[in-house]
Amino acid sequence: MKKRGFELEELSQSVKIYGFGSYFTNPGSAGDIDLLILHSNVGLASSHFAIACKQRLRFAIPRADITMLSAAEEVQLAFIDKARARLLGDINMNTMDGDLDQLLSDIAPRW
Repeated sequence: MKKRGFELEELSQSVKIYGFGSYFTNPGSAGDIDLLILHSNVGLASSHFAIACKQRLRFAIPRADITMLSAAEEVQLAFIDKARARLLGDINMNTMDGDLDQLLSDIAPRW
């Protein structure tokens, strides 16, 4: 039964993608693009999905500097506020390809 619960948890994963740094404040001077992947928790399914998103983003944007944090880590660090990060979008496991395409099309024209 536990395995079934893990499978259901794995199928419902999503992350939020934030942008921060010079690319979003002064794009003309940016040498890279800073992204934050915010995932729900430090559980196996959440972490695996965040890593998969990071790999796909890194492949699509080779000069991306990508940070991953769980929601609890972000609260502890107040990273979003301190970095003045802005939400770029959500990536859901069930719609990953389309979500990534949309995110990249929103970022790419400026990159």
